[in-house]
Amino acid sequence: MKALLSLLLGLTALVPAALLAGPTEGIRQEFRRVEEAIRNQRTSPEMRLRTLEENLTRAVRAAVLRHYYAKRSEYLNGLSAATIQYEALPASAGGPSMIYYVKYRNFLLQLHYAIDPQEFIQSPTNEKFLESPGDDSHSAPTNPGG
Repeated sequence: MKALLSLLLGLTALVPAALLAGPTEGIRQEFRRVEEAIRNQRTSPEMRLRTLEENLTRAVRAAVLRHYYAKRSEYLNGLSAATIQYEALPASAGGPSMIYYVKYRNFLLQLHYAIDPQEFIQSPTNEKFLESPGDDSHSAPTNPGG
């Protein structure tokens, strides 16, 4: 009797799922409505800064790994948002900046993003990776005449 009862309960649990499976109207509209609600959410300035710094840190880590895989533990030791310096290229037409210049140790990067890196977690679409000399002689202007 118990086996028959559990079999009946199992079948009744499967019937509604079988009736709801298959082509259904309105899923596309629901998807678009939810997507639009997510897109229009306002994020706090702290969250925007955190997203930007995570994107930049991740990009630096990936670039250093690509260029110095054998010495990755030496170069990446201590990499965090607190150990990088960055500057945004001023945006034109009042939009968000999509180009950032980043410095980590003696590495300089120019990172291009497809969409606002403060809003969306992403990898850069283009990067330029430079290693400056260790003495930083290029950063101080010299006055040969005087």
